[in-house]
Amino acid sequence: MPPAASGTSEGAINVVSRSCDEAIRVRWLGHPITLVTSHAETGSAYSLVLTSVSPGQGMKARIHFNEAIAYYLLEGNLQLFAGGSDFHLAAGESVYIPAAMAQRFHNPGSQTAWLVMVCAPGGYDRYLLDSSSPEAGSVDNPPPITARDLDRVKVLAHQYRIDLYPGPETFKDKPGTPVARACHRKDDTSGDAYCRLLAGIELTGGAFSLLEATLPSGTQIPRYSRENETEALFVLEGEIVVQAGESPITASTRHFFQFPPHMPRAYGNSSGQESRFLLLATPNGFDPGFSEHFAAGHS
Repeated sequence: MPPAASGTSEGAINVVSRSCDEAIRVRWLGHPITLVTSHAETGSAYSLVLTSVSPGQGMKARIHFNEAIAYYLLEGNLQLFAGGSDFHLAAGESVYIPAAMAQRFHNPGSQTAWLVMVCAPGGYDRYLLDSSSPEAGSVDNPPPITARDLDRVKVLAHQYRIDLYPGPETFKDKPGTPVARACHRKDDTSGDAYCRLLAGIELTGGAFSLLEATLPSGTQIPRYSRENETEALFVLEGEIVVQAGESPITASTRHFFQFPPHMPRAYGNSSGQESRFLLLATPNGFDPGFSEHFAAGHS
């Protein structure tokens, strides 16, 4: 299953298999960002971004009018403000923020924080690519930010409907605003393999569903496919073997897959240690029986 071609047409759903080392990397005002997948590869349904936040650093207040964002923290700690809520995220925790809600975050810890951003619909990746510079320098010593960099970011933010200067009144609670947090715990424990819901269709308005799945060593998930949904898989920890096509692919931490509708796939863990990964389905999401199918994995 080869990586999607770089010249794919917008609107098509492509098969994707790549590690983050193979993805596009840029710097946005000094922040290193990996564009794991693009709107062009997902039919504009979503984009997936990986970024890091150095101790004491963060993202200033902003409002995304086009996309909702689900944040999943891989490593470290993050203090995140959304609307009138204040979230302290530790590794393995997540929060979903709907479109048009003010948000900001910073890293209060002593180690670099790494987070995954699922943005729906897709398009934020295009803003980051257009407004960033090619990656250069180290995480701790990025190149200096120039006046030209700032001007490009501001002009393109308006074009992509991102408000980089929201007023303090935007951080007040709004009745009925669906901000949700998922803590690191098991939701489904029937069987060795289990998954927990991070963001369901009730929260996302049917745009997508997001799960965290855990696969103990020796577990195999039976082959299945989806009739209408595209499914993505992002390895968080450990190693899994994915069978989708003629040859199996062994994937380790920070490897990304995307499977179009009707494509059969199966995966298992023979590494000797537990593996964890994110699963995303769009549009709509995972049917009620998926947890049982997943938990049916056997040694």
